[in-house]
Amino acid sequence: MRVSVLNIKFLSTLILIGIGFSCHNEIQESKHQSVILIDSDFQMIRSDIQFDGDNLFDLLAKEGLYKRKEGAYLPGDKVGVFQVGSIIWHGSNGAGLISHDQTTGLYTIFNYPDGFIPGFHIRIVYADYDYVFFYHGYEERHIPSLLVYSQKKAEIRKIEKISTSDAQLGKFSWEKLKATKPKANPPAMEWNDTHLKNKLYAVPSEDHLSNPSSIKHSHLHYILNYHEDWGIDDFVTRLYISKADLEKLFH
Repeated sequence: MRVSVLNIKFLSTLILIGIGFSCHNEIQESKHQSVILIDSDFQMIRSDIQFDGDNLFDLLAKEGLYKRKEGAYLPGDKVGVFQVGSIIWHGSNGAGLISHDQTTGLYTIFNYPDGFIPGFHIRIVYADYDYVFFYHGYEERHIPSLLVYSQKKAEIRKIEKISTSDAQLGKFSWEKLKATKPKANPPAMEWNDTHLKNKLYAVPSEDHLSNPSSIKHSHLHYILNYHEDWGIDDFVTRLYISKADLEKLFH
């Protein structure tokens, strides 16, 4: 009987060690950073530009960055606008990411070195005094990407991965759409992000999460919202990026 008791105690110890080891692993995983950034060729091209016009392609033409054929159609240029203090941020259809300082009247251009392609869609999603978030769609030399610009460090990085911790992972449902909004047009592409619950990170360029519909901010996080424009909560995917992590990564 004594041997049995010792065996039970020994097995119990092993079980507790195993539980402790498992919990340690979970704790380690729970501490992983909320975002992974990598270098990007997207950069500041030119700053302190004087320009009195309105169309951004005229701005590029003035700087010798875009040559307009005589009489050629000038495409709609601005895509998304955010104002932070005296600075207005513009996305564009080919001109790049543009900032306009209303106090000085000066413009700054950001793009890839081989950019300035009419129709290359760059949309600004969010801006504040610290960071500017923007994305671009597919163009033959560049895959869809979500990028962030640190105004303090004057650096642009690509958002390679975003943690799925505390994420809301939505999916499209024909039944839910018909029941909730029977007259709504169907989406161009269906989505199901629930598989990401088994991964530590979502990869925006691979998981079709490069283009959040909006980014909100809280005291501690930037909150990336996807598919919220449908107004159906089950459709929404929501990811969180820690402000503290961004501060550490832009060093």
